[in-house]
Amino acid sequence: MTHLDGLVFARSAFDHSMNYRSAVLFGVATPVAPGEKEHALKVVTEHLIPGRWDEVRSPTPKELAATTVLEVPLTEVSVKVRAAGPGEDAGDGEDHSVWAGVVPLRTVADDPIPSPITGSSTALPRSVRAFL
Repeated sequence: MTHLDGLVFARSAFDHSMNYRSAVLFGVATPVAPGEKEHALKVVTEHLIPGRWDEVRSPTPKELAATTVLEVPLTEVSVKVRAAGPGEDAGDGEDHSVWAGVVPLRTVADDPIPSPITGSSTALPRSVRAFL
């Protein structure tokens, strides 16, 4: 998994780069036991948007049967981060009148767009308001 944090522009094309955070997990994924599946889905949902699980209906037996949840033990993990400006030497003879620097990138939540089947009088739930 890689998350792009910024584009790094140098005075030479060779020195352009990216700022990022990445992780690689090594291991064998195994299915979560059927009796633990609903709890695992709740944990994932609550991690994404706290409070949402209690605002929506629980999964039906049919939905649970159609869903596979996998777990991977974190026994071997590799993490790498780059968070710097251009890798240039001030005395490398490049034209210093050319702009160099970092353009940070970010992901932001925008205004919520209700589903077409959501009633027009339905209020935005607490979990979504808190997320924003």
